[in-house]
Amino acid sequence: MRAARLGLILISLGCAFLCIRLFVEERGGAGVAAAVTSLREDPARWRKEAATLQRFLEATPVQPACLGQRDRDLLTLALARVDLIGDFGEVATKRSALQRAGAAARHLLGCSPTDGRAWLDHAVLTARLQGRPAAAYPGVVLSSWFAPHDAAPLKARIRYATWLAGQSVGEAVPLLEADLLVFLNWASLDDIRAMLADEGPELRPFLRGIPVSGADPARLSLVNGARGG
Repeated sequence: MRAARLGLILISLGCAFLCIRLFVEERGGAGVAAAVTSLREDPARWRKEAATLQRFLEATPVQPACLGQRDRDLLTLALARVDLIGDFGEVATKRSALQRAGAAARHLLGCSPTDGRAWLDHAVLTARLQGRPAAAYPGVVLSSWFAPHDAAPLKARIRYATWLAGQSVGEAVPLLEADLLVFLNWASLDDIRAMLADEGPELRPFLRGIPVSGADPARLSLVNGARGG
């Protein structure tokens, strides 16, 4: 009887600890989600609060379990921290932020290995950590495999592949052209205008060889204008 009661007590304690852990993780997830929402709604304020973001990340480690949206949100915050440091922070601080973001990206890929945006993020971080733009190429390829038509990774990949091509990473050019073929023929006109406004001069050499359907005169006119003809 005593052994049975002891067993019940241990089971009860185990359940209690599990409930506490789940509660803490849920609260942590809510905090991460709130931080991401705040970052997206008021990025200017966060640019003045880089130290606050750093403290938040230090107090919110990547969990070994796969936690879905929380994992993605943590990667978003870690990438924001890298962006806030920019090119003017101390070398050790920048490297630490890059390593933290890299760990978050690897964890997300371990949980969701077909996440095209995560592969692109991991590629960018790898290149920055190694100081070699070409180191990003394998991850960019995987991003294009797993998310060939998804709008957000597609737009981000075009911007990054354009930069890689400008850094003489020749392997990036076929990827860029393939993404441009999809983007110019299927993206909204507003998205195309925004892309051309940001990347127009750099993209122009690649636009000339991309066929665009003449069934949409407004689209064709927009692209032809960016081509310079």
